[in-house]
Amino acid sequence: MRFKRLGGWGTLSALSITTLLAFGLTGVAHAAGDTCTWTGATDNNFSTTTNWSNCSSAAPVTGDSLIFDNTSLASSATINNDISGLDIASITFQGTNSSAYGFTLTGDAMSLDGGITDTSSALDNQVSIDLTLTADQSFTNTTGSFGLVIGDSSYTNALNLGSNTLTLDSNFQLSGGGGSITLDSQLEGTGNLVMNGTNDGVYSFEAAANGYSGNISLDNGQIYVTLPTSFGTGTVTVSNGATLNTNFDTSSPTFSNTLVIGGSGFNGTAGALVVNDGCPAPGNSGTCTDTGTDTFSGPVTLTADTTVGTPGNTVVFTGVLTCSTYTLTLTSGSLGTLNGASSCGSSSSGSTGSTSGTNAPKTPNTGSALVSDNVVLPLAGSILLAGGIYFISRKVKNPMDTKRR
Repeated sequence: MRFKRLGGWGTLSALSITTLLAFGLTGVAHAAGDTCTWTGATDNNFSTTTNWSNCSSAAPVTGDSLIFDNTSLASSATINNDISGLDIASITFQGTNSSAYGFTLTGDAMSLDGGITDTSSALDNQVSIDLTLTADQSFTNTTGSFGLVIGDSSYTNALNLGSNTLTLDSNFQLSGGGGSITLDSQLEGTGNLVMNGTNDGVYSFEAAANGYSGNISLDNGQIYVTLPTSFGTGTVTVSNGATLNTNFDTSSPTFSNTLVIGGSGFNGTAGALVVNDGCPAPGNSGTCTDTGTDTFSGPVTLTADTTVGTPGNTVVFTGVLTCSTYTLTLTSGSLGTLNGASSCGSSSSGSTGSTSGTNAPKTPNTGSALVSDNVVLPLAGSILLAGGIYFISRKVKNPMDTKRR
């Protein structure tokens, strides 16, 4: 950006802080850029100028917003960011595609100022790029693809929040559009992560955190987490009406985060905490073999009478329990056991069982298993999206087959 020479130091001193910020002198704020729309006319590289429209620099530069429209896709597209040091204002996935094709973004790391929005009809869109957030922002998938995925299936990408707050907004629906949000990237930084969807959001975490110390809040909907280290070291808060589902893939995992939790779950019966170790990952068929012991070693504070659901695990609380007047009990129909919670007036009602025939965890109000981010080729069957009914006949990779760090 070019600056007009000012009339003297007196003029400069009269500039307000707001004006300086607008000029971007802090190194964080940027002048409004172009909204560059991907056409893919030539190849799959960001730097190829003929691949973009409405981009005055011909290829994206710092401060630009990026749009990926799937309307004209003849197949799912993988796009390579080969522009080093790119600082993007926002990323938007949009469009209606009769075959539900979507985008996968790969390549060089980038910074992000204004979030990611998915309003497309794609089965899934994936951002497999190291991302650093430079401001508070939201990742939103309320009327868009079946699944918005951040990170790749090897769980090596980083999502660095810095000190910023990231809000995830999901409204998972099999009819009428909307989708889940999955974080396959390793969380880094100190900023807080908030899940606050329109209704029954679904959020999945597959990677181990990398030095992340921010707090995580689930205001509504469901979290599915496959590693006890996915959330780093911060406090995890589960509000009344929400559910934390643990799908840990080790036989005797220990979850050490401070847990603030209350209520009976997203639908009033599932449980505020549901322990599903040994179950297939969301979106995969099969039965649960819950025979291990899950230890919750961090401090636990109840904010309401709280229920725990388990098909067969032994759930042990070894951390300090702060109950006030609230109780901690098993949900009706749980086959597991609940130990170490007597100070909360707990009840271990339900029978102990070594194997459960319960299918993979269900999505809100649908009776259908949640499609995982690691869908190499989506589930057989059909789904109703905003643009109509799409018939799918492709194979699903089971993410539980992948060894995680």
